[in-house]
Amino acid sequence: MKIGILEFGNIEQRSGAEVLEAVLEYAQCADVNGFSRFWLTEHHPLSMGWNNPEMLLPTLACYTETIKIGIAGILSAIHTPYRVASSFKLLGTMFPGRIDLGFANGKPSPEACRNMLNTESLAPDIYHNFQEHVRKTHAFLTDEGPAAIAPYLGDLPEMWLLGASYQQLGLAAELGTGFSRSIFHTAEQPGHQAEKVWEHRSQFAEIHQVPPPLNIAFAGICDKDDRKAKKKFYELYQTEYDPNSNFIVGNPAYFNDRLSQMMEQTGIEEFIFKDLQTNNLSRMDTLHLLSKLISKPISAPTDYDKLEL
Repeated sequence: MKIGILEFGNIEQRSGAEVLEAVLEYAQCADVNGFSRFWLTEHHPLSMGWNNPEMLLPTLACYTETIKIGIAGILSAIHTPYRVASSFKLLGTMFPGRIDLGFANGKPSPEACRNMLNTESLAPDIYHNFQEHVRKTHAFLTDEGPAAIAPYLGDLPEMWLLGASYQQLGLAAELGTGFSRSIFHTAEQPGHQAEKVWEHRSQFAEIHQVPPPLNIAFAGICDKDDRKAKKKFYELYQTEYDPNSNFIVGNPAYFNDRLSQMMEQTGIEEFIFKDLQTNNLSRMDTLHLLSKLISKPISAPTDYDKLEL
């Protein structure tokens, strides 16, 4: 099992600078504990630390050793394919094998987009056609676009499509990108339409001769004490935790059981975790707890008392 991190920048700190410092510390902790990826989100204007986190990527990559660093995902409606490709082609060459580029179909309002792009009109093919934007960016990155982008002969970022459903699996197979499904953006259970994942594996392997990169993004709270985890959830949302929801709230054994169930349903072996906690020390404690599950053989549900914590 692999586990990565999804970071929104919502941390209990007094200033934006302190948020950025906390995120760097969090990324370093994830790196030394064997987590697979550290993905930053782009939001306008939800995060106190940033709107577009691209400028943070080289800093995080410099201060970590092996963990993959990326954005998940870039809001294609407010970026041009050429600009995205030129930035991430350079990053991929600077940090070979360690940069991820995720594409998100979310977008600010048309008015906000016009302000960001400094234009009176918003071309429909840019604002509405997510798939075409991804295709154009992919073409620029792979030197198949209308203009060449330096540096040449370097490593490319690993590209990912993001979605709350499996709607974009066909595009992922066409372009050879990874696909990350978020289950905390939907009420649909993780196993819903799992047959599409198995079909995607066959289609992707037939085209590219390798298995498709896949993961599931989820959110929750992990604590050594199951009751404390549920109490933290209540304090955040003023409602009791529903174990039938897509949130995972509990101790490491409960996390192991829920992730094992998703693995059995979908065959997906990598998960991207968004910690709902806002205290950075608590979040790093959680990294230590979840690190015990990484690369751990998955069998029957685990007895929590037998985990070495």
